Amino acid sequence: KMRSLFYLCIKHFFFDFLSPYSFLAWQWLYQEHEKLQLSGVQVHLRPVPMAIIIKKFVDKGPGEIPPKRDFLFKVVLNRAKALNISLACPPKIPFDSYPALRILASLTEHSRQMDFGHEVFSAIWGQGFLPTEELLSKILNSVLPPLSAQEAQQRAQARETSIMMKGFIKEAYEYGVFGVPSFVLASKDGATVAELFWGHDAISALQTAIIGEAWYNQVEYAKFTEALGGNQDRPHE
Repeated sequence: KMRSLFYLCIKHFFFDFLSPYSFLAWQWLYQEHEKLQLSGVQVHLRPVPMAIIIKKFVDKGPGEIPPKRDFLFKVVLNRAKALNISLACPPKIPFDSYPALRILASLTEHSRQMDFGHEVFSAIWGQGFLPTEELLSKILNSVLPPLSAQEAQQRAQARETSIMMKGFIKEAYEYGVFGVPSFVLASKDGATVAELFWGHDAISALQTAIIGEAWYNQVEYAKFTEALGGNQDRPHE
């Protein structure tokens, strides 16, 4: 049974359609988001280009380091199998995910964002299709009435959406997001500093933190910060 009151809530979910790990995290969120909403937890979707987020911190992303790239894709295939999630590789990597990210950002209703995002992720990583203009148009028209779909496509190209996307990237930087998928948690009253959870494998820790329980040894973490001199950067609230 879902608890009626959470200590922490998911403030933002940063993701990119280019990331297969974002695909796995999305499967969890898509399954749970209605329950979360009923319990008062609103999840704000933040589509961001993975390369821009990563390269704020490092010169090369994981896909540009062949041994790391190869290992990570084996791991994501292993995780998908363990979760009984079908994962199919698209014919070209990397591909341009930005048009799909812009369309999702342009949708004004959370439920429409979820439906569109789910269909795009399913097409790319569930069925192995590239997010072509034709495919995105087909998906958009499957989740929206024709006139609304046309308006959404127009908004996706508008300057306002460009500004919104830049705002999402700025938010990611402010919260210390260094990769996708990333969840940012904060207390509902805003009193607790936001905390970052990176990667699909952090979801169990995320669930623990949401209900207000400690998800790591805080005594040892305090020793860790002291050993570092207490100078590590912290994301803004």
